[in-house]
Amino acid sequence: MKLKHLGGEVPSHYNYYVQSAFYNKMPQIISQTIHDKGFEQGPRRFKLFTFSRLLGDFQRKDRTLVFKSDASLCFSSPVELIVTSLAKEFMDNPRFRVGKGEFVVESVKVSESKVEEGVFYTLSPVTVYKHAQGIKYLSPYQIEFQHLVSLNAERKLMSLQKPKPTTPLKVVTLEAESVKVSYKNNSVMAWKGKFKLSGPLSLIKIVYEAGLGSKNSQGFGMIEKEGVSVRE
Repeated sequence: MKLKHLGGEVPSHYNYYVQSAFYNKMPQIISQTIHDKGFEQGPRRFKLFTFSRLLGDFQRKDRTLVFKSDASLCFSSPVELIVTSLAKEFMDNPRFRVGKGEFVVESVKVSESKVEEGVFYTLSPVTVYKHAQGIKYLSPYQIEFQHLVSLNAERKLMSLQKPKPTTPLKVVTLEAESVKVSYKNNSVMAWKGKFKLSGPLSLIKIVYEAGLGSKNSQGFGMIEKEGVSVRE
């Protein structure tokens, strides 16, 4: 989506506000179902959507962002109904807020997934964690990171009633820089960078559409194929 910034400062940690904007734009029955129930796989529930950072030229001012120009925002889901209903609502009712910042959607482009092995870069940072005396966030350079990403991808795929592949998703970290993101006053350790993905195309497709790693619906793990610009 191409956005025009109408004014107002955007909180520097804005994930919750953008997530809320997406939920508010979804038809109520869809947003309620996703928020309250999600897509089940065993005891786990997945929202099966993700979104990018706000992409644009901005200046940091205290704990806010002041945009100097227009911006872009990307959304992805393997569930077509979610994508099409959101696209329609943003075109019909294009204004939304992110904190005190007000935006209007100038254009919406819906693209089909063309999935293949290769190098992907992050549109929003990737986070992976495990429960070990609390929450322990993993570095993408740890061996366990790849295992948990692949396991997470398999569970997302099976939540859509699709078969589990016989081989895992392979993730090779090419570049990674740690970032801390605050979500509802909780600090999340995440990583932006480049990752090489190979293995079953069904697993590459699910992480491309639903997000790589965890907390995707909170604005983590959106990726794009290297060489593809989302600002065009």
